[in-house]
Amino acid sequence: MAAEIEVLVKIDSGKDELIAYLTKHAALREVREVRDVYYFDPLRSNLKPDKDGRLYESMRIRDKEGCFTMTHKVDHFDNHGRWTYSDESETSVVSHGETSDILRNLGLEVLTQVNVRKSYFEFKDYEIAIEEVERLGTFLEVEYKGPVFDNHMSIKRDIESFVLSLPCVTSRDFDGGKPELMLAAFGVDGS
Repeated sequence: MAAEIEVLVKIDSGKDELIAYLTKHAALREVREVRDVYYFDPLRSNLKPDKDGRLYESMRIRDKEGCFTMTHKVDHFDNHGRWTYSDESETSVVSHGETSDILRNLGLEVLTQVNVRKSYFEFKDYEIAIEEVERLGTFLEVEYKGPVFDNHMSIKRDIESFVLSLPCVTSRDFDGGKPELMLAAFGVDGS
């Protein structure tokens, strides 16, 4: 199990300046098309969003251009209810369709789907992704990839400071992820 510490913001303006900056100062690793399908269990509350649309656990199948993974995340929050990090267990799977069938046979249902075109950059201890999220817009996700220690909030504050130093105008950290944004915008199963 790995800790995932990241910040997700919407790029309001300055996308071209940000790309120019990253191209100059960071290594472009790859550009990938990603399809994430999130599932929930209608009989248990742990994989369902709460009344405000927040997820505390999630089950996902990812298709990254034909490479498939299944991921379970458990989110952790500070004393003010702010998301700080997730414990993430992930494994490769051979088939998106077969894995989806297994989850459905166990009673899980599709919660939402997120389609993204991601441009990944590596910069110091960060993986930076400029994300074109279908139906939602352009986002910046910065994930910490360095050695993890117990103070997750300190790392998160460092990421937030880094984001503020970039040559673009962004929203505040969403304090959640793209599945919550999809649910807020389009409801369960993207409808």
